[in-house]
Amino acid sequence: MRSIFIACLNMENILGDLSCYPFKSEVWGTVFDFSTVVLGVFSLFYLRKTFGEQSKFNKVQIALNQNQDLLNKLLLTKERLSLRPLFLVRMVGLGNLEKEVQHEFRFELHLGNASAMNIKIWRTDYHGKIVNPEIKLLDEELLMPGLVFSHSYIKPTGIGNRDLLLIKACDETGLEYQQYVRLVLPRISITMPKLVEG
Repeated sequence: MRSIFIACLNMENILGDLSCYPFKSEVWGTVFDFSTVVLGVFSLFYLRKTFGEQSKFNKVQIALNQNQDLLNKLLLTKERLSLRPLFLVRMVGLGNLEKEVQHEFRFELHLGNASAMNIKIWRTDYHGKIVNPEIKLLDEELLMPGLVFSHSYIKPTGIGNRDLLLIKACDETGLEYQQYVRLVLPRISITMPKLVEG
């Protein structure tokens, strides 16, 4: 009990004029100013921490939006690739090259994956320029997957028979693609579909 009384006396000595009643305005005004500064420092610390967290959240949100944009572009590209007309070629030999002076080949063009519209095939020069735009080997409005075009060639042995064909076709959305078929009998090659710009 005595220790509590001594502690109370010591508190009065420590607090000084703060413990006097009625309160003195010059003492309590200073206390109020000090407490305002302390609360302001705590508020500043809290606001700085809050702005830091908000900045981190904004960076994460921007990264997520960029990833979503990239994903959307990839999905659009995948969709376009699935819709683009993909032509495949096959060369079929119709004779025995070793026993015959002339050997016949049949070149077959197949539409592989999707339907195609406004399909045109031209013979081109070695640089890919159409020789005669008026003469088309094929001119169709709509084709479904399957055999599209077949043409026979006679190759005399020892002489290289060369041909370069240009295929233009549109997908379901109206985008135009082109492919080149290079025939150097008895070999054949075809390019991947390329989107025609403009």
